[in-house]
Amino acid sequence: MQVAEDFGGIGGQPGMVVEVDPLRLVAGAGGGLLQQAFGVGQRSGGGARVARAGVRAGLDQPCEGQHPRGGVGLGALEGALRHVDGLAGKAAHQGLHGHGGQHVAAQRDVPGDAGEAGPRLSFDRFDDISDRCDIAPVRPTRREPGYDDGAVVPNGGWKPLTAADAEPHHASDSTPDSVRIELVHRPLPNIDPDDLTGRLEVAARLDPLDGRWPTTLLGCTISPGDRATTTEDSATDRRIGLHVDNFDRLTCPRRHQGRRRLCLNLGPGPRYLLIGDHDVQQICRTLHPDADLARYYPHTQDVRAYVAAGHPLRCLRIRLEPGEGYIAPTELLPHDGSTAGIGQPSVAAFWLGRLPKAP
Repeated sequence: MQVAEDFGGIGGQPGMVVEVDPLRLVAGAGGGLLQQAFGVGQRSGGGARVARAGVRAGLDQPCEGQHPRGGVGLGALEGALRHVDGLAGKAAHQGLHGHGGQHVAAQRDVPGDAGEAGPRLSFDRFDDISDRCDIAPVRPTRREPGYDDGAVVPNGGWKPLTAADAEPHHASDSTPDSVRIELVHRPLPNIDPDDLTGRLEVAARLDPLDGRWPTTLLGCTISPGDRATTTEDSATDRRIGLHVDNFDRLTCPRRHQGRRRLCLNLGPGPRYLLIGDHDVQQICRTLHPDADLARYYPHTQDVRAYVAAGHPLRCLRIRLEPGEGYIAPTELLPHDGSTAGIGQPSVAAFWLGRLPKAP
């Protein structure tokens, strides 16, 4: 598989691509091959880390025509994959690594900003999600160790998500699959809590949704415990806060047509998905009211500029236990991971694609 070791981050420079065999990543616990391929090592903050390994492979790549100015699958997890039961067939699109691959054909979806803006959460009853979701305002960082200056991060003061908070983001029957966020569950084999390498081996061999999702692994990351946000820019080793991906290189009006990312938490600790309550189409319309958005490629810097200008943005936090995960439109929604308040590290594995259409 291809793994993007250095994706250029906020500067938008092309990343370096290396070829690795995912089944060789686990040859020898803590061995040199794992160190070389994924950069496992000790950081001053403590804990092992897998270098970004494709998690941000498509983040903020430069695109021709850049303008110069510029919901949460939260079912009850019953039946382990209830929301995709009965679907069959091949994925509609391959090219899963964000650096090349095929162009994505336009889907016959309504735009993500056509009456259903922001994250669209899939749940049956509010009680299904109320015990795992919190909400908080965000803030920009200011010369904080380990962070990009101006990165957008939660401001603390987490409060339980209320039914009133959730209702505007409740996915309706007409909400396109491409903009929904859905929770999924995948039983995991028994792995020793201290065996992070074993979790990488599981990821390399895993069919994430038993044939209902593309099986090409995009990458893995090991996140230490107690991190407010987890994604780092490999060029600087600084965390980037809430960001948008750019695997499919879509302009603002087509952003809702991108592939969604599947993430599974392989443990040993829980972790969180962080999602901004405004999508990048809303953000760009506010920031660039006079721009030709049909030719504009949204960027993480737009999220930062939006918050820095004082526009309101709140962050949803969804807890994921080991074996739980999400499918989310990470091209459309500002997002990140978090292990805040969690003492154990966790391994997250990522895939990119679309659910196949029912015949």
